Amino acid sequence: MTVIRQENAGTPAARNRGRSVMRGAYLSWLDADDIWRPNFLERHLAVLESEPELGFVSTSAIVIGT
Repeated sequence: MTVIRQENAGTPAARNRGRSVMRGAYLSWLDADDIWRPNFLERHLAVLESEPELGFVSTSAIVIGT
C-alpha cells in the first residue's frame, strides 16, 4: 500500500492524483464511508479477467443509516 499526501483539494483532485501515480492494471475506490463485503475485489477481478472486453465493473449499493 502507498500513502500519498497532498493539500486538501476535494475528492476529484485526490482521485485524479491517485490515478496519476497508480502502477497496477486495475483501480478501485474505497471511500471513508464505504464498506466492502468479503471477497468484493476478488469477485470483481474474476469478472474483469473472464470478460476482457469489459472496461469496468460496477455494483449496487446498500445504504445504511441515511
